[in-house]
Amino acid sequence: MSLTMTRGDGPAPDRVQGDLGSRGTGLDRPRKGAAFLRLGERLVRRRRAVLVAFVVLFVAAGTYGGDVSTRLSSGGFSDPAAESTRAEKYLTDVLGTGNPNVVVLVSPARHGVDVDDPVVAAAGNAVAGELAAQPGMSQVTSYWALGSPPPLRSKDAGSALVLGRLSGDEDQVRDAIKGISQRFNNAGGEVVVTQVGGLAEAFHQMGGTIEADLKLAEMIALPLTLLVLVFVFRSVVAALLPLLAGGFAITGTFVALKVLAGVTTVSIFSLNLTTALGLGLAIDYALFVVSRYREERVKGKEPHDSVVATVATAGRSVVFSGLTVAISMSALLVFPIDFLKSFAYAGIPVVATAVLGSVVVLPALIAVLGDRIDALPVGRRRSPASDLDLKDSFWYRMASAVMARPVLVAVTTSAVLVAVASPFLRIDMGLADDRALPPTATSRQVGDALRSGFDSRETGAMAIVLPGARPTGASLEEYARSLSAVPGVSRVDSATGVFVSGVKVLPAGPATARLDTAAGQWLSVVPGVEPVSNRGEQLVRDVRAVHPPAGVERLVGGSGAGLVDTKEAIVAHLPHAVAIIALATF
Repeated sequence: MSLTMTRGDGPAPDRVQGDLGSRGTGLDRPRKGAAFLRLGERLVRRRRAVLVAFVVLFVAAGTYGGDVSTRLSSGGFSDPAAESTRAEKYLTDVLGTGNPNVVVLVSPARHGVDVDDPVVAAAGNAVAGELAAQPGMSQVTSYWALGSPPPLRSKDAGSALVLGRLSGDEDQVRDAIKGISQRFNNAGGEVVVTQVGGLAEAFHQMGGTIEADLKLAEMIALPLTLLVLVFVFRSVVAALLPLLAGGFAITGTFVALKVLAGVTTVSIFSLNLTTALGLGLAIDYALFVVSRYREERVKGKEPHDSVVATVATAGRSVVFSGLTVAISMSALLVFPIDFLKSFAYAGIPVVATAVLGSVVVLPALIAVLGDRIDALPVGRRRSPASDLDLKDSFWYRMASAVMARPVLVAVTTSAVLVAVASPFLRIDMGLADDRALPPTATSRQVGDALRSGFDSRETGAMAIVLPGARPTGASLEEYARSLSAVPGVSRVDSATGVFVSGVKVLPAGPATARLDTAAGQWLSVVPGVEPVSNRGEQLVRDVRAVHPPAGVERLVGGSGAGLVDTKEAIVAHLPHAVAIIALATF
């Protein structure tokens, strides 16, 4: 097989004639690898056109996908068909109400003064009034406006709560909470100081934290990676090639995520996978390609012949590796939870772009550079003779030692892997909330204060909706009374009053008006245990075991119920995901 190539970008020495078959590509065109041989030949012939197209695509992708983080969701942790999701949807879409998603923690500015001081109470009511005036805010209430109920005051009387609900879709809530956060976070005065918490603020701060962390990670990871690559390749130019492929994979995936975000829910956590997997795969594949090119040059092939042989061998392996990873990532699509699907949305494009960059763009660039790939050398490279002398290499000696003692190595390494994986046996699954944030985040500080200093979990209340029904006052009251008697329930608010431990402690009034709307009724069950915990999950099961009034359908929502339903959805679909991964592997 004779191949003649003419480079239009160089002098006569760049004219290459060679017989790829005789030079040892190790592949016969009629059999496997012929397609990759043809790809390599075309890349060499059209190398400059490929690079121009790459530059255009890279710039366009960076321009279009640069703001992808603003289009992604901080939610997506629930199964749309689950009872808890249907309860929340009915609560917001039909009843136009819901549990508080904004919490303002109000504390006296002076030491030794408690929240029942008249001056502090007046300032607290002023905070509530100002919060109620914020755009999109509704259902604002406070410890002082409700007659100083103990659950809204800390155990030491050192702080109290102002609660509110931001209405609207995710984008509207995100935009509204920004102004509230700026106004009330760490706001101090002579009388009280305030901090903002709740799910709305937690998700807002998660998005900002992830974006800032990714920038910091890139600032640290890229220089360190470059240093390692320079050490491995002993050339600055060669070391930059894997980073270039990684950048292409990441920016290309940003475009895919932004497009997908326009038609479905894509989690902001997909950005973490994009940068980590994109950089890792691209570097791995690029190392493979560059190393193979150098090996072909050492064998005596001309630069362009070496590129073709590299695509036919290393390129083929990279494509099959990428297909395996992509198919395995697609297993996440069987889960009904957008958070998990988002990792497939990111993983599949990032694999595809990493493969494209390594098998198409990188060989074209190497074809242009030729031996200039080793420009700007750093230190001394090993001689070609030592490159080929495998028996003197560390990896050859290690492989020989492993093969000489296969049983001992297998048992030892398996034991180490089991020991490393053993903490998974005690895994405690949960949903994203303020605890995903660092202790410096204000929503985390408010959440920690609520968990440690208050008797109830006001922000973790379960919403029990009664779709299409309006039971009689007596039957609704009996249902609320039964719910309040469930161990772990701190309080039940219903349209007929407030119940604690099976006893009605307050009649219907302003505090319960939100539970009776023109479109229907619902109840708020405030837990006395952490909702997102094992005890919280058991509480959900106990609450669901309480029968509603005869002939009335009920749906239980809330963070605890969401955790129960999410875990059930994952377990139910896990066998399908495992089957897809196993099939791809086989």
